[in-house]
Amino acid sequence: MPAAIFSAKLSYFLQSDGKTQWMLWSSGNDRAEPVAELPSVPSSVFFEKDANVADMLVGDDVYRIALSSRPAPAEKVTSLPSEFGAIRALWRDKSTGQLRAIAMQRVAKAQIATEGGKQVYRLKDGAKVAALADPTWGAPYLCSVLELTSDGGAWKRIAVRATKDEAGETPGDSVADDLRQEAGVSSERLLESYTCKSGHCRNDVPAAFVALAARKAKRKLTDDDLSLWRVGDSLHSVLFATVAGDQLHAAAPILVVGAEASAPALDLPLGRAGQYGLGVEEGRLLVAEERSGAHPIVVDLHSARLLLDVAKGELATWVPARF
Repeated sequence: MPAAIFSAKLSYFLQSDGKTQWMLWSSGNDRAEPVAELPSVPSSVFFEKDANVADMLVGDDVYRIALSSRPAPAEKVTSLPSEFGAIRALWRDKSTGQLRAIAMQRVAKAQIATEGGKQVYRLKDGAKVAALADPTWGAPYLCSVLELTSDGGAWKRIAVRATKDEAGETPGDSVADDLRQEAGVSSERLLESYTCKSGHCRNDVPAAFVALAARKAKRKLTDDDLSLWRVGDSLHSVLFATVAGDQLHAAAPILVVGAEASAPALDLPLGRAGQYGLGVEEGRLLVAEERSGAHPIVVDLHSARLLLDVAKGELATWVPARF
């Protein structure tokens, strides 16, 4: 078996006795190691591209953790302003090399005006932003992109755009995607890559596997309710239910199966979440709540063996290989 197969590492957070610990689980030794302590669970983690460093957003504060020593101190490097709304994302941008963040703020009715037959949003500084006409649903929001100055002393708003949020199929903070070129990878992008958008949710399930899933779920299922993700020739496959909303989502039951439905299947011990993300790294399957990365479960797809089940783990993502 190639040595690289043992390199997979999982990042997640645990709260216990009033403390929040950043944990790294390694498939090499099947152990979870506490790395650093933080005030609370971050809302966003950014893994830097060229250094063994992670930037974490805790409330409005940014902490930097360098893994050159263990335990690694969490250094508070800056705080984000609250005037532009709730912070949704944090990253280091390729274009400038500086930290950037996205802030989302709901537009109040008093800020909405009609000029020339079209709606505009009035900003506090007197500027105006044309409202987003399409889609017609969703709440009106302002999406601001903030950048930390080169001296690290202040955040400046480099762009503000109208958007819609709080409903399915709304653009949300995607209106700023052209200003988000990550020099590394953020937890938001990692979690997104584990969803059905990545293409592993397909309705191509043989009848024997449909029957297997129905028995495990103790309810009637059809091939339209299920997907079979054939991860690789030498690996077990993942059989799971799908549900449709604004898009397709993975749902329970989630089974790790062999080439034949008659072979033993591993029924994953899922919690109460309705939707899940599925991510594979070096032959290891991560299953966690789709948006939050909560309750991570890790399975070896070579042996179909359960390796990790952390019911109270949060924001679980695979760590980029450079770590």
